Amino acid sequence: TYLGLEERSGIANEGKGDLFVSIHCNSTSGNKSASGVETYFANTASDTAAERLAAIENATTTQKMSELEQILGGLLRGAFTPMSADLAESVQHRLYAEAQKSRTDTKDYGVKSALFYVLLTAQMPAILVETSFISNAKDEKKLKDDKHLEKLAKAVAEGVDSYLQSLVPVRSVIAEPKESKTPSPEKADATEKREKDPPKGKSNSGASTSGSGAAPKVA
Repeated sequence: TYLGLEERSGIANEGKGDLFVSIHCNSTSGNKSASGVETYFANTASDTAAERLAAIENATTTQKMSELEQILGGLLRGAFTPMSADLAESVQHRLYAEAQKSRTDTKDYGVKSALFYVLLTAQMPAILVETSFISNAKDEKKLKDDKHLEKLAKAVAEGVDSYLQSLVPVRSVIAEPKESKTPSPEKADATEKREKDPPKGKSNSGASTSGSGAAPKVA
């Protein structure tokens, strides 16, 4: 079932997802031998190629670019952009490593940014992954192999997991301070005073305590 761009991010937003990953296949009408992987996050276009790709993707939405720019302005004020960039780096690293196993000539196009509508409307860290070039005959053949698709999916999942692990705070173990055997100044003064001025009084047998603190003497 085909989902429009508005529906894709809408489902993620409605479900209050923690992350949004949009998986695509790249294509070019020029260089049919182009092969490689790249990952995008929402921001101003990093290069002209990224800008063109975003324009093609956004052509399927009824939204205008001026509205997209307004959405981007709000997005850049939040924390999603740097988080999305980190997520993209993690996924791109794992995906390229896996793609290179099946095709040594696969290129690492790296992490890029562009005004993809599907990313701009996601209310969470979001990335768009280009897993291969469907315009490349060899890539197209690979995409028909279920085992290959499973490997690519696993690589993306591992990238997401690696990103999530990086968010887990490191617990610092703080040793409990040992109780000092040296008495505090207040306690030391009180002890010294008791030794100098012991309480005076008589015992039940009529004996008095000596000033030296010795045991009571019975007359």
